[in-house]
Amino acid sequence: MTDPTKRLVDILVPVSGHSAAQSISLPPLVDNEYREFLAACNGGYTPDSFYHFFGSSGPAWHDVVDWNRPERWKESFGIVDDIFVFAEDIFGNQYGFRKLGKGTDIRMISSFSGDISRAPSPFAAFVEYLVFDKEVNPQAVLANEFLTRINQSFHGKHISYDVHPYLGGDQNDITNFDLIDSGVNLNWNGQLATQIRKLPPGTRLKSVRMDPSGKRVELEFEE
Repeated sequence: MTDPTKRLVDILVPVSGHSAAQSISLPPLVDNEYREFLAACNGGYTPDSFYHFFGSSGPAWHDVVDWNRPERWKESFGIVDDIFVFAEDIFGNQYGFRKLGKGTDIRMISSFSGDISRAPSPFAAFVEYLVFDKEVNPQAVLANEFLTRINQSFHGKHISYDVHPYLGGDQNDITNFDLIDSGVNLNWNGQLATQIRKLPPGTRLKSVRMDPSGKRVELEFEE
């Protein structure tokens, strides 16, 4: 295990009642460093609360195998790429391994649009550049300010918005932030993104009606 991963194991705040790692079966595309990480700990949250690393056991929102089931949230985005997610940030962006030729790289899935982009690879580099980078992350600053203000448990939840940005809500205004179940957040956003992609250019969105379970989203448009 490399130094960045060792340091990550040392600093992670475990999910309450689920600190013990368990042996699980992982897909071949998962790199060895991540396997060693999961053998050493059961994931958890970084001290700034911004990153959540999934573990080998625990509730559905923390169990890495359960979280990667297509019906959990991936189907809402129409994600067909073979990406095995191992971490997320407090806004719901997902980070996972994807097969690349004979090797593997790491990709980020946007929680807002479902777009897939490159992230630092391999796992040790991901940890070094995203968790231990000395650069100030403006989104992490906003998230910390919001979480400090509300003083609620955020485990298993994402920061979302009272007024969705698709309806003109400000993504950088913490008074527009809301804390919701992580699975519901991704299912809502996934359905929104996939429906909006199909609309003709210039279509104006009037309102969004969401089932509290996150399973159904209906859009209303201006005439």
